[in-house]
Amino acid sequence: MSILFMDSLGMKKVQCLGFSMLALLYAVLGFLWGKPGDPRLLFLVYGLTFFFSNFGPNTTTFILPASTFPAEIRSSMNGVCAACGKLGALVGSSAFPIAVEAMGYTAVFFACSTIALLGLVATLLFVPNSDAAEGEFQGEAQGKFQDKFQGRAQGKAQGKHRDARPGARRREKVPGRKRHQYRLGIQGY
Repeated sequence: MSILFMDSLGMKKVQCLGFSMLALLYAVLGFLWGKPGDPRLLFLVYGLTFFFSNFGPNTTTFILPASTFPAEIRSSMNGVCAACGKLGALVGSSAFPIAVEAMGYTAVFFACSTIALLGLVATLLFVPNSDAAEGEFQGEAQGKFQDKFQGRAQGKAQGKHRDARPGARRREKVPGRKRHQYRLGIQGY
């Protein structure tokens, strides 16, 4: 569902919407828990927490690092971000039963609401607008690609292609093999 809104709203707004709805829904759960009433309402609100968790923070956890970090460190930082997310899930799921036993469900749901508000504040302070980040890094990568491509084209025109340099690796046809079978050779040796 968040993929449908990612282009129109942007990643930062999707994440902010997810965190704000989680804060609201966990606060509602804190108010409703233990009160007499229709359990279907409690089930609906609890189900909405899963929806907005996956709509906002869960989806953007995988998309934001790919569009925020420069190409040189993008894959490494994506791994670091994924590891931090998994660590947070481990700590949260391990601490939840302990916190419920110590404080009760109502207090834990209000604590979850507060944590979601902290996530919203962190998103507002530290996550760049997705349009600016994507444009900046895509432009940077596009510029590097164009420089490399133009340099190669100019080198070919001047006879300075990478295969023409001494010591450059090139594919050479091996006698007695079929046309598509080549071996990698070192030119100049």
